[in-house]
Amino acid sequence: MMLSVVAEGYCDILACRKLIHSTGHEIEREFNCRGKGNLDKRLHGFVAAAEHFDWLVLRDLDADDICAPQLIARLVRTPLPARLRFRIAVRAVEAWLFSDAGSLATWLKVSEGAVPRDPEALADPKAAMAHLAARSRDRNLREGMTPDPHSGARVGPEYESCLADFVQNHWSPESAIEAGRSNSLGRAMAALKAL
Repeated sequence: MMLSVVAEGYCDILACRKLIHSTGHEIEREFNCRGKGNLDKRLHGFVAAAEHFDWLVLRDLDADDICAPQLIARLVRTPLPARLRFRIAVRAVEAWLFSDAGSLATWLKVSEGAVPRDPEALADPKAAMAHLAARSRDRNLREGMTPDPHSGARVGPEYESCLADFVQNHWSPESAIEAGRSNSLGRAMAALKAL
């Protein structure tokens, strides 16, 4: 099956690619919204398009609501079309990446025990990922992903490009699901398999 994909950012698009290909589907078009604000503004158009075509929309929950169903109900006031898979990463797609702890630890060059065991309980998975990268034995990852303490930034200047390498070349959604650390990832995979 061919799906169009909508996500907040490039790493999210890469995660969607992995999920879609691992379930035997193909991608027709990709829409990198460059932020959840832009995704939210365009959401009604994507929902309308899903009346006629198959779509996967991925958005982070962040701290925008207490749970995924409430966020979806607030963002989309009409019933979701049957051809739309609107998935929420709890609290961010980084939680899905933490779920493949072995691959992440190897890539970051940290001990596997340092990877959070309950990533969906993290208040800010993005900051937690940057904090974990600060412990990396790889200087390039450490400097690229960790923010300068005087900058006020949550992540380092190369955070997204570094994480994109992990998602594209090292992350295994199957291993992450098997670990059972992210319910939202498991539900996203099940929704795609059900197509």
